[in-house]
Formats: sequence, structure tokens, C-alpha cells
Amino acid sequence: MQGAAGYVIDLERGPNDPPQPVRLVEHKVVVTPFRDRIRVCGTLDLGGPQGIQQHRVAAVREAARAELPELAWDHEFEVWRGDRPSTSDGAPVIGRPNALDNLVVATGHGMWGLVLAPITADWVLRDIINGGNPYDPLFSPDRFQLPFPRSIRGRLTR
Repeated sequence: MQGAAGYVIDLERGPNDPPQPVRLVEHKVVVTPFRDRIRVCGTLDLGGPQGIQQHRVAAVREAARAELPELAWDHEFEVWRGDRPSTSDGAPVIGRPNALDNLVVATGHGMWGLVLAPITADWVLRDIINGGNPYDPLFSPDRFQLPFPRSIRGRLTR
């Protein structure tokens, strides 16, 4: 798991907003409608300088504006940079690690965290905690297998 910082541009709602999230695959930008705003998210900084890098914001803005010019680009009201827990393979980590049967992990959604949170929560509660389908190797926490020394493992499972 590595913390990555993504950039967000919040716009006022407008009459031509998309009704559902839109992923601009080639630009690595996501546009998500909320009740009170349109959120344009993209790019990730791994490590490096803290704070908002204006050239990154400009790249997100230009990519989204080229594809969705009808958004309220003249009405930006917030630009910010936020952490996004990301995995090295791009898939989230969801499930119980073999070494700790009293732990359920649900993280690593990257820039899709807010969009995928409801369905992840439903899956974790219904299938993992309440005994439905508790294992999917694609999302398994054990795919990154950290070998804990026995002394640490014993303390974590108490």
C-alpha cells in the first residue's frame, strides 16, 4: 500500500452535467456528480513534494475540459489535493488476511474510493463478515504476503 495524492477540482452543478460518474480512461480523469457539485479528479503524485502542484491541476482541468466542455468551468469553487490509498497492482485490498481472522481489510481503491465505498461496504458486511463469499483472490490481502515474525503475529491476533 502506498499513499498517493490525487487532485480534485470542484465545480458548480450545471444543466449539462453527466448523470453518473464518467471515467476518461485515456486521460486518467474521473468526473463524478454529487448533489451540490461536480468533482473532477485525476493524476497521482507518489511521494515527492507536498502541497498543490499547479501544473498537475492544469493537466486535469485541460483533459476534462477537452472531453466535457459543457461543464461549469467558469464556476470552480475548490481545488485540493487528497490522499488516495493505492496498491501496486491497482486492485483494492478486500477480505480477511489468512494470518488475522479477526480483521477485515477494505482499502486501496485509489481515486475510486468514494464511488466504490457503498458496494465495498455491502460486500464486506454481507459476504465477508456474515459468511457469504468470504474470498476473492483478485482482492485478497494475502496477494502481497508480508512474512510477519511469529512474535509479532502472536501479538496481532490476541
